[in-house]
Parts: sequence; structure tokens; C-alpha cells
Amino acid sequence: MDALLSAAQREGRRPVRINRLGDIDQLHLCAAPHRPRPATARPRRREAVPTTFPPPPLPEGRHILAIRTREDLRAEGRQMGHCAARYARSVARGALFFYRMLEPERATICLSKHGDGWDLDEVRGPNNRRVRASTRSRIVDWLSRHRMRMELEVA
Repeated sequence: MDALLSAAQREGRRPVRINRLGDIDQLHLCAAPHRPRPATARPRRREAVPTTFPPPPLPEGRHILAIRTREDLRAEGRQMGHCAARYARSVARGALFFYRMLEPERATICLSKHGDGWDLDEVRGPNNRRVRASTRSRIVDWLSRHRMRMELEVA
């Protein structure tokens, strides 16, 4: 806070006293004044994410199901308590693909595209927890049945 007050003094402004909670906003404005966007700057428009994703790179397993739509990826994130839905754009571009694992424990599997193959990028349980060794082993078996290149992340 002292740094914020001295910054105001260096710039020739009066330091702000904080007597109530609303004064914090004023202090923030002193420390980081709003800089309007240049008139010439156009807002970046992001392309809409398609509602369906490209076909899964690997066939589904008995307890491993492909997440094929943007809404399914959102639902997976909500159900599992993680941010997989943030990667919908990468899935739509074909750089990532997500699967839902039901047994031996509930998990989300993320594969990433590398060259002509797919690597195991990440495996997470509910709330981004690590999965058991038996779960990783089952995933590795599923991947090797489909002759994938693998680089297991030691988390």
C-alpha cells in the first residue's frame, strides 16, 4: 500500500486516505489509471466454437467414451470440477481431444496432437486430482492397443 501511495505522490497527486471500503476503488484508480482504448483499435472478434467436434482420434473403449460436442465438454467440466471447457476451441481445431473415463475411477483424459500421432497430455480425476496407478495403467493399455505414441506426464 505504501508503494501505491508513493506512486501517487511521485506523479503529483494527493495520496488517498482509506476511511471506508469504497475508498479502495479510488486507491486503485490512483495506482492504475484507466487508459482508454485507442480509437483506431478494433475489438478482437473471436470465432464461434462449433457445437460438434471433429471425429475422435481413437475408438472408444469399454469404459472410455469420446466427448464429441462442446456442450458435453462443458458438462464434463462442471461434473468433474475442472476447466476442460476452456479448451473447446483447441478441440474444434483438432489440436486436443477429450475422453471421459468411467472405470476403474471417474477421470477425464486429454490427448494432444503431435505430428501424425496423439500423445497422452493429461489425466485428471474430480477437481483435478491425480488418478490411481490402476487407472493410468488401464489408459496406457487402451492407448497401446491403438498403437499411439505416448508420453506419460508424471504428475
